[in-house]
Amino acid sequence: MKTSTLCIRVDPVVKKNSEKVLDDLGMSISTAINLFLKQIIIQQGLPFEVKMKIAGMDNVELMTEQEMIDEVCGGSKEYQEGKTQSLKEFDEEFRKKHNM
Repeated sequence: MKTSTLCIRVDPVVKKNSEKVLDDLGMSISTAINLFLKQIIIQQGLPFEVKMKIAGMDNVELMTEQEMIDEVCGGSKEYQEGKTQSLKEFDEEFRKKHNM
């Protein structure tokens, strides 16, 4: 099998610690990287979820795609059943409730 050389820079502590784990698994770092790259191809993206930490949103849980679809569909059903109100109606009710 032909191979290509991949030159990467990594934190020496990360490299050392990951090599220890991989050694326990009976695997070289080269084999692990090949597995990772193959998973990128199979998954057509990273084989794990990547998230951004947003300042001030530590305790906020974001919706999954399915939860968002369920919410939109539920809202659509409520609209079709006449269980919603216009922005004008909401504004009037809000102002009345809060003595505005």
